Amino acid sequence: MNLNVFQKCNKIKKLGVTNDEILNAIKTSTDVEPNDQKNSLRRKNNKELPEFKESINKKVKTENNNHKNTHDEEEKKGEHDEPKKHDEKKNYEP
Repeated sequence: MNLNVFQKCNKIKKLGVTNDEILNAIKTSTDVEPNDQKNSLRRKNNKELPEFKESINKKVKTENNNHKNTHDEEEKKGEHDEPKKHDEKKNYEP
């Protein structure tokens, strides 16, 4: 992955992290290494990516910061239940 991709991330922009700082941070990594030109990162020893397993059980934060399992909630909801309406005037924080 090219280091310029990291520079597009909002957290990296906010922190003002340079490519050299990223390279210094991964020096002791057992998982990634820089390429010869030191402009991108790769998995060490060309290790294969793990198999992607999509989870149907997504956890979301509720208003009181408790996590709930959306898949389980959908199973509990009956066919005749009204969907919950969100209060649009509230200021929700991500």
